[in-house]
Parts: sequence; structure tokens; C-alpha cells
Amino acid sequence: MRHANNNAPLLTVERAIADNLCPASLRQVAAANDNKGYRRQAVADNLRRVADKLELLGYGREREAA
Repeated sequence: MRHANNNAPLLTVERAIADNLCPASLRQVAAANDNKGYRRQAVADNLRRVADKLELLGYGREREAA
């Protein structure tokens, strides 16, 4: 029996792109997870990292401009 990797991020950049998620929505969810315990803070930190990477790749600009 294999155990789940507890260190694996819940959301990856590839998954965010495939699901057409915008950086602004990821940041909103991250803000909602702030100061709610260690695990939810880790989720929030991961969402911010994914949002940063999406912005660097140019995702989210066309939605914000529209």
C-alpha cells in the first residue's frame, strides 16, 4: 500500500492552466486561507506561488483587460 505524498502541492501551474484559472482568483482563495492554521497557510502559500508563475507566463492579462 502506498501512502499519499503530504508534501505534494495541491495545485500545479499545469493544472491551473488546464483549468483556465486566473491569478486574481487564486490570490482571493489564498487570502481566505490566511491565518487559519498551518495546513491552510501552506495551501495559501502554494496558491500565491502558482499565481506568480501564471503572471510570469502571461496568463490572466487578457481577463483583467476585458
